[in-house]
Amino acid sequence: MPKVHIAKGVFISSFKYSEWLIDYLRKSFCFEVLSLFLTKTKIMANRRKFKKAIKNKTNFLIEDAFIESVNGDAKEAEKMDEIIDQVIDDRIDMLNKVCTYPNRESKSKIKAHFNSIASDLEAKTAEYTKKIGRVG
Repeated sequence: MPKVHIAKGVFISSFKYSEWLIDYLRKSFCFEVLSLFLTKTKIMANRRKFKKAIKNKTNFLIEDAFIESVNGDAKEAEKMDEIIDQVIDDRIDMLNKVCTYPNRESKSKIKAHFNSIASDLEAKTAEYTKKIGRVG
């Protein structure tokens, strides 16, 4: 089997050895990075995993914005600092929404609550990714 090296930001559409590739990626850190950005957030079985997904996605956004601010000029650094502050504020809001779910309501209301958080997370991740990539 040939070795596959995957860098950050590479999109995988299809491979002949898909089963082998998935096994290879599961054993490496690349699978976590790719799965965060290439798949939609599923409604997690428990709140802890959902919180981890929120934290992981926002951590990658903050890291990318920080790298852009360090590598750019003063004007770009100021814009990236504002984006980092917005990401952190949105992260706190989403984590608070996960913690304060309608516990005594029906399953459909609870599922709708977590679906709205998941769609909000996907929308904000896409929005901030565009902002970080566009500045410069």
